Amino acid sequence: MNPPLGKDDAFYLAHLAGFFSFWQCFLQTLEAPADSLVLSELAKLGAHSCLLGVIYHISEGMRTVQLLIYEAYTSSFIFREQLQKTYDLTELDIRDLLRSEVASKTLLGKKIQDCLDRGELINNELLTELFHQSLRQKKNDVIVFNYPRNEIQKLYFLKSLEEFQLRIRAIWHLHLISSEHVAQHIIQKTSEVEVKKYQITEVDILERAHHSRVAALELRKLWESDYEIFDLEVDYATEKDTGTFFTKMIEMYNIR
Repeated sequence: MNPPLGKDDAFYLAHLAGFFSFWQCFLQTLEAPADSLVLSELAKLGAHSCLLGVIYHISEGMRTVQLLIYEAYTSSFIFREQLQKTYDLTELDIRDLLRSEVASKTLLGKKIQDCLDRGELINNELLTELFHQSLRQKKNDVIVFNYPRNEIQKLYFLKSLEEFQLRIRAIWHLHLISSEHVAQHIIQKTSEVEVKKYQITEVDILERAHHSRVAALELRKLWESDYEIFDLEVDYATEKDTGTFFTKMIEMYNIR
């Protein structure tokens, strides 16, 4: 499969189809009577073709965003690193943004810290404000991790993209084929000392993997009706096998 290009291919093909339709219609006008209704319809088709061309060329020059949805134990940092190198992306991780804002002790950071001190979830308003101001500071293409997380955040996320003239290029879902396989692999590769020290059990790993998968699938549902999701399944603990991971990525999406 070729590297995903979001909506670029759709815009290009639509523009191309529109152009050929317009050309065919133009040839027909040479034979149509001057007072024919055909001329009116042909004019509409010509306008439609031009509009497609404008949309395509506008989208071509826009900055892009890629979204990455990932589950626990998939070593997303490896995939993130490869995407950033391939597409020259700046990352926006909502967790890192939260920590940075709190540490900077800005007004927004203090509001976030107040939520944490009260043991409350950080509300949508604060999260969308944080993401919006962070996106404003970025000048090149962006990759966003596990965000937005609900319909309200998605709505404001799309508004921010529109304001800063960004479009979604691709949405990736990085997930495990077998949680059981990964759990066994991690236990086998972890020393007995570490297992005892951190009380690592296969049950704990499976439970974390399950909760993470449920959360990732909820994020996926936000987008799958409007966008194509590009899947990358991982059937091993990639922390222990980065070479195989890169090979798998290249084979599936021809990313080099």
